[in-house]
Amino acid sequence: MPRISEANLEEHRRSTMNALLDCAEQIVKTQGNDALTPAAVGEGAGIARNSIYRYVKNMDDLRRKLLQRHLPDWRKALEDGLVGVSDPVEVIAVWVRINLEQTSIHGHGWMMRLHATGNATAHASKPDPGPSLKSENAAATAATGHASPDNTDTANADTGGKPDFHASIAMPIIRAWRQLCPSSPRTGAALTRGLVSSGMRLLESARDDDQAHAVIFQIEQAARAVAQALREDGTAEKSASQTTPV
Repeated sequence: MPRISEANLEEHRRSTMNALLDCAEQIVKTQGNDALTPAAVGEGAGIARNSIYRYVKNMDDLRRKLLQRHLPDWRKALEDGLVGVSDPVEVIAVWVRINLEQTSIHGHGWMMRLHATGNATAHASKPDPGPSLKSENAAATAATGHASPDNTDTANADTGGKPDFHASIAMPIIRAWRQLCPSSPRTGAALTRGLVSSGMRLLESARDDDQAHAVIFQIEQAARAVAQALREDGTAEKSASQTTPV
């Protein structure tokens, strides 16, 4: 058995797992999801290919662990940012801003490719969730553009039954749009998704931090304007009448 240089086995496992994740992230970002193979990860992390399976079950398990490395910070930023925000228009605007800020910090495209791969694997083995759960998933899909096979994480065994990431982050704007626009909340959610998706594409091509900050500010303002315009409680009409010259 090879000698363990770290002080204890747990530290050795943590160090090796971090090396695997660092290597996997670099591969996906620079070469794409398909390049994430046991041979490539083993070579990059300096570990024998067969030894990888002491730390992960397979490459999909490695992808899930890589997502789990970043997503808790993203989720916490949303939860913290929405504390004390009660007006549904502001919930939508703040939600959009924080998602774009997190995109700027963590990246987005490479993470979504990993998520899609994990969900495709999960779909193959999960039963029909039933009509009521399908309704909730449809709302989450409208809000985020990512379908969830059910209300559990695709790595349910590894995450202790926590909700799927996209379903959980979508809930604040699903509730906000149901409050603002009860007759057609999915329309508002789809518009919000479109704004966020456009912002993410613009951020990927931003030249510097100043341009990125400008993109985030402008998309947040657009989200606030759309939410205000579509609200059905009469506030939008009252505001318009007060500003229209006679």
